[in-house]
Amino acid sequence: MSIQCRERAGQHLARGRLYYVEGRFDEARAELEAACELCPDWPAPYSALGALLLDSDELPEARRALEHAADLGMDDPDSLRALAETCCRMGAYADAAHHYSRAADRTDDAPSSLRMRVNAALCRTRSGDVAQAEQDLLSLHEDHLGESLVTLALAQVLAHRPGGRARATELLEGVLEREPQHLMARYDLGLLLVRAKSEEPALRSAAVAHLERLMETPGFPELVPDAHVAHFALGTCYDDDPNGYESAARHYGAALAIRQDFPPALCNLGIIQERLGNRAQALTLYARALRADPRFEPAAGHLARLCIEAEETEAADGLSEALDMSRERALATYTVLRAVEDRAHADGQVALCEAVHRVKNRAGVLAARAKVLPIHDRSEGDASVPGVPELADMIFDDLNALLAVLRPVEDDAEVVDANTVIRRTCAMVRAWVPEGVAVSSSTSETALPIRVDRERIRDLLTHLARNAVSSMPDGGELCFICAPGAQGPGWVALQVRDSGEGIPAESIEDVVKPGVSLRPGGSGLGLWICGRIARAHGGILRLESTEGEGTVAILELPPPEHPSLASRSLRLHRSLMALADPQTLELTDEDTPPRLAEGAAPVE
Repeated sequence: MSIQCRERAGQHLARGRLYYVEGRFDEARAELEAACELCPDWPAPYSALGALLLDSDELPEARRALEHAADLGMDDPDSLRALAETCCRMGAYADAAHHYSRAADRTDDAPSSLRMRVNAALCRTRSGDVAQAEQDLLSLHEDHLGESLVTLALAQVLAHRPGGRARATELLEGVLEREPQHLMARYDLGLLLVRAKSEEPALRSAAVAHLERLMETPGFPELVPDAHVAHFALGTCYDDDPNGYESAARHYGAALAIRQDFPPALCNLGIIQERLGNRAQALTLYARALRADPRFEPAAGHLARLCIEAEETEAADGLSEALDMSRERALATYTVLRAVEDRAHADGQVALCEAVHRVKNRAGVLAARAKVLPIHDRSEGDASVPGVPELADMIFDDLNALLAVLRPVEDDAEVVDANTVIRRTCAMVRAWVPEGVAVSSSTSETALPIRVDRERIRDLLTHLARNAVSSMPDGGELCFICAPGAQGPGWVALQVRDSGEGIPAESIEDVVKPGVSLRPGGSGLGLWICGRIARAHGGILRLESTEGEGTVAILELPPPEHPSLASRSLRLHRSLMALADPQTLELTDEDTPPRLAEGAAPVE
């Protein structure tokens, strides 16, 4: 690189940094890109460009620029911290933890180093390395007693580990003893107690006391990132009793005042209105929640229930009016109608058949009405987004053949011996298999614990058995096998093996896709549903087959302490805490770790 070239690049870099500080982002980006083009081996422009792109939420481009800067030798703490935050926001938590640790090692500022180490531990938790994260935070806690940042992070990790809630509560109470006005400690403790009151109802009063005191503390709501969630959680402490509906509605309204169109608050307000007999208002609130998030399943489920319970014309009219959207109309309608499946299953097989029949009628009415609605259901220029009539026809066809539906794995899934599951399933199958099919089982001599919703796993194994029997029209052998899995220590493999016709090699990967069936008249949904049940348990379903010799379906499930089951996240799932189950704050894998201690460094 010539001296002249470096000087010109330096001028572009200096102007880019200046424009960035002045808020002239397009000009700043142009200058920084020019510097990168002039000196492709100089890391400084790439580092500055990466920080700018991160600030603009262009995450893939930001990561490429920052990684290139690191490859060129840029290892200053600010650049590494920006790279770590980019990886974190993209869900690459293991990489984020690595870069946060590198940033901590390279800074001389002790408080900054501590923040980076805390962030690294939080990211390790999200990547599944919970044990290492807990060990790191415990070590930091011992070395920095009284440091609230470390204490809060440790409490967050412990709160989502089986048996760790009491210690997390103790840690947060310790922070509040030292700093009674600490907003985030009060916030975390209040929400932790809301989660815990499902197991210990007596904690409800303590949860209410902490959340109400939080709202009286100076700095609330301005200095609390998720202040609307605090109001929402407090509302759920009241909404399980008709005498508390007024208080619940007040706090849900306060949540909406902070974050307009917050779907959970809209949905819970709708439930309250419906219980008070205000059906029209409830439908409007459910629809608002679905407009805010077309994938918001609780609102979709309530709208679906109204469709089932109402007269056909009322359901179609109400749904068409409530979902008065354009771009997102197709997705929202699809969400509502698919939610009918979950609703129907809750009442058993008979109710399922009735619901399927009713929903088919609703789909037909909706399709007819949608054709005359003055709404364009395809977003302009996007032919891949189907319109409401097409979606209604798809749902009609699906439900016409659907015999089983998937609902989420219950939060109270229990730890059971996989051998027992196999033996009981085998006994049930023997009761209905035709003559000529020999049913046997092979189990382990030692217990193989798994954490499952037993009904869902039994449905999965039964469906696999029905597929196996249908592949042996002239009789054969059906065997259920329970053995240690191949995915790692503690994993368990449940197998359904048959001696039937087998699956052609070219079709083995396709039969698990929705809509693909090798049986005449088959809906093509069964194996897809089985795969979803497996994934909901953190497991894997795969097929091995030899045409003419038979098929083995293998369900591998993780051990009970697996991160996907025991500690799926550090963040509360803001969108599934419905009044129907007000004590539950579920976890999600969608959000980044909470309150990472420090954002990316600005371009200087």
